[in-house]
Amino acid sequence: MVYISVKQDINLVHQDYYPKGIAHEEMIQKARNTYALDGEMKIALTGEVVEITFPNDFSFGEISGDVVFYRPSSHNDDEVYEIKLTDDGMQSFSTEGMKKGKYIVQVEWIYGDTEYYYEKAIHVY
Repeated sequence: MVYISVKQDINLVHQDYYPKGIAHEEMIQKARNTYALDGEMKIALTGEVVEITFPNDFSFGEISGDVVFYRPSSHNDDEVYEIKLTDDGMQSFSTEGMKKGKYIVQVEWIYGDTEYYYEKAIHVY
C-alpha cells in the first residue's frame, strides 16, 4: 500500500502556476484601481437592458476596453463587446436573444496608463 501512494503523481498546482499567479495579481491590482476611484462603477439589469455607468473620474472618450458577458455554465454563450460610452459615461446592452441564466458582467478598461477591472453577477430571465 505504501508503494502505491509514493509512486502516484500528485499535482497540487498547474504546470503554468507562475503565469497564472501573475495574471491573478494583475487582476487584483486592476480591481484595486477601480475601487480607489472617487466615483462608483455601476452595472444594473432593468428588464431586458443591462446598463453600465462609469464614474465621472474619466474623460469618457479616452477609455478603451471590453465588456464580457461571461456565462459560467457555458463558455460558448459568452459575449464580448468593445466599450463605446455615451457622453455621460454609459453603455447599454440588450439581453434579448441571450440564454436565460447567470452571467458575470466583466468590464476591463484602460484610461491613460492605468488599467481597471470591475465585475458583477446578473441573472437573465
